[in-house]
Amino acid sequence: MSMGKAVASMGALTMVSRVLGFIRDMLMANMVGAGMVSDAFFVAFKLPNFMRRLFAEGAFNAAFVPLYTGKLVDEGREAARLFAENILSVMTWFMLLFTIVCIIAMPWFTYIAAPGFSDDPPKFALTVELSRITFPYLMCMSLTVLFTGMVNSENKFAAGAAAPILLNLCLISGLIGLPQLFGLEIGHAMAWSVFLAGIAQAVWMFYFTCRIGMRIFPKWPRYNAEVMRLLKVAGPAILGASVAQINLLVGTMIASAIPGAVTYLYYADRVTELPMAIIGIAIGTALLPMLSKYFRLGEIEQAHGTMNRALEMAMLFTLPATFALLPLAYPIVAVLFQHGEFGADDTAQTAMALVAYALGLPAFVTVKLYAPGFYANHDTKTPLRIAIWSMLINVSCGYTFMLIFGTAGLAMASTIAVWFDMLMMQRNLKKQGLMAFDARVKQRVRAQFISALVMLLLLSGPVAYFWSGFVSEWSHTLKTLVLFAIIAVGGAGYFLSAHFLKAVDFNEARRILKRTK
Repeated sequence: MSMGKAVASMGALTMVSRVLGFIRDMLMANMVGAGMVSDAFFVAFKLPNFMRRLFAEGAFNAAFVPLYTGKLVDEGREAARLFAENILSVMTWFMLLFTIVCIIAMPWFTYIAAPGFSDDPPKFALTVELSRITFPYLMCMSLTVLFTGMVNSENKFAAGAAAPILLNLCLISGLIGLPQLFGLEIGHAMAWSVFLAGIAQAVWMFYFTCRIGMRIFPKWPRYNAEVMRLLKVAGPAILGASVAQINLLVGTMIASAIPGAVTYLYYADRVTELPMAIIGIAIGTALLPMLSKYFRLGEIEQAHGTMNRALEMAMLFTLPATFALLPLAYPIVAVLFQHGEFGADDTAQTAMALVAYALGLPAFVTVKLYAPGFYANHDTKTPLRIAIWSMLINVSCGYTFMLIFGTAGLAMASTIAVWFDMLMMQRNLKKQGLMAFDARVKQRVRAQFISALVMLLLLSGPVAYFWSGFVSEWSHTLKTLVLFAIIAVGGAGYFLSAHFLKAVDFNEARRILKRTK
């Protein structure tokens, strides 16, 4: 499968997942608002996700996928299957023990993650209780990531991209059904929904490993040379991922001192995650096995070309998303979340954080593309060094900016840190000869930037007019229709400008999507 077709497939499924995610978040905002229960749940949800991203998602993929792909290329499918089965065994037993220890020590973990909650004993106790329910999600997702890496290495990306849909379906069903069926409080209903979603995603991806003829089961682990090699490669990647996740944890720790801030940052992040997931994560996921194969075969020029086309494709959608969010932040948050318990002040706070996150969107996406360049070449130490400096910048800016700008200051600190991360990754990739910009990507990204500026001008007038004082009197349906109309005008303006400035070749795009390998 070509990269374009893989990204289109994953992007479409990710879009479905994100639309369901927005429905989920709208239900949560309406039913819970921004208060004790929402803050407690979001911390409880972040704890297993923090560990997942630390141990499983980025770090594990960085180590496992290149080694697994190497086994497939050099030794065949059975050798790759046995290698994956032993890794599954090691991971299962380790994550089981780790999960049990963390559940027992959850009050301590909660105090580290949200020290501001300790001043409110009921809120702290609820967070501990919900975290103990959600934490087994970590073990399920660790297995899901392994299965996904195996399936993706066969150039079959749709199943892994569809797995998050199950999380959103479980949370939507849980919000609507669990309180009525079992009399659960809304916070507990959300926590149990996360627990069930983890099981559903693991079973889903296990089914697809069986479909590709790679059925594996956990056994008693063997700590052989292959496991040691994986751990040696994964070690720096885990440290690098820990630095990136510490950035997020620091933001949560500081935000826990401001009532509602954890919730504001969560919803702002959810909006920016839409383009990040559809563009950055989709392309990055497709890049890793492709680059691993090219580097394994010594096809450096092919790797460079793939990186350039990936960057070109990513910026085509990331730049307009960035410029659109600047004037549209408040209308988008109002339409999505301002219902029921989520009020106008909550919308204003979330919108300011969203603008700050939007300014970093090109860097957030590009980092997802640059990381596979290092990992495919078995270099996990360089991203670690860069991530440490990025963390120091985030920590030093976070508290200072919060005192000046409030919740939005924490988002701005993350934006500054990720721009540093991206620029240093780019510098090191070029220095190591792992990336070289060609004339085409330079011309097209410049044209995409100019087209995005044209779109910003088209959006600013209608937003300023329609979202003046009288808009508060409109019905929610009318607000939604007007917002979609404004976005459609801006999008049409962007793509027309992109066409005339030769920022994209639509005929070439159609050929890429039809081509298969």
